[in-house]
Amino acid sequence: MLRRSQVWSGLLALVLLLTVMLAACTEGEGARQDIDTVATVPYVVEEIDPEEYAAEILAGRAERDEQFGSLEFSPLAVVAIARLDRERTTIGADGSADLSLLGPSVAPLHAEILRSEAADGSVGFLLRALDGDLRVDGAPALRLSEMEFDRGARARIGQYIVYSDSLGTLGAVVRALDFSTPAFAEFTRLEYFPPDPEYVVAAAVTPYDEAEEIRMIDTRGWERPAWRYGEAAFSLHGEDLRLVLLTWVAEPSPDDQFFIAITDATSGEETYPACRYLQTGF
Repeated sequence: MLRRSQVWSGLLALVLLLTVMLAACTEGEGARQDIDTVATVPYVVEEIDPEEYAAEILAGRAERDEQFGSLEFSPLAVVAIARLDRERTTIGADGSADLSLLGPSVAPLHAEILRSEAADGSVGFLLRALDGDLRVDGAPALRLSEMEFDRGARARIGQYIVYSDSLGTLGAVVRALDFSTPAFAEFTRLEYFPPDPEYVVAAAVTPYDEAEEIRMIDTRGWERPAWRYGEAAFSLHGEDLRLVLLTWVAEPSPDDQFFIAITDATSGEETYPACRYLQTGF
């Protein structure tokens, strides 16, 4: 477990993170940077090979494009999502269903997900058919009356795939995927700014003496706790800057991630109004 009083004077590997973020913040005339300035901090940035750097960035982008075009799971195919934080979660075409799915193959109250908790505190889920059919994903001729619905489980309801997942501190969720949506069917690739080695920076990370808990509200209106872990200080174009680092747990470990929220000239126009965000390994 990392101690909060420890000051990291080493370099944080924010190469890809800050490249995308800072290029987006400064691209175009009139773009703004909502990044705090700090006192001068000395940095040493290792010289990089521009071609190798660009190749690494492009490979990561190609992998991301492949994920968005995947028939296994794509964010572009998600048409509905519901938290599994209650004893019973309903699925159906009725607008009152917790996971509302439209279509002639979906009954008003098609299925339900039942949550149970064992004596040891572990939580399990059961997906059960009500007024409609459940079918095995990948073998639609096989009908189910019920199935265990723990993380990673998938089943078909009409044209939809219902998929059990987890959203960190928000807990278990069920997603509905529809691969016939125009967003997925018409997807070719994401649009990016060109890789620019000028935005590769070294950042000194300083944890706060004590993490401050805050409440984050996402685009669905769901609220979750987050903690202000510390700051990443760096220099760019002769100006000394800092970004606040957030974590999703009070006592992060090396396996956790930093969450960095920023605003720029695209906020509320091309991207989320509240902020843009990126995550990087701890």
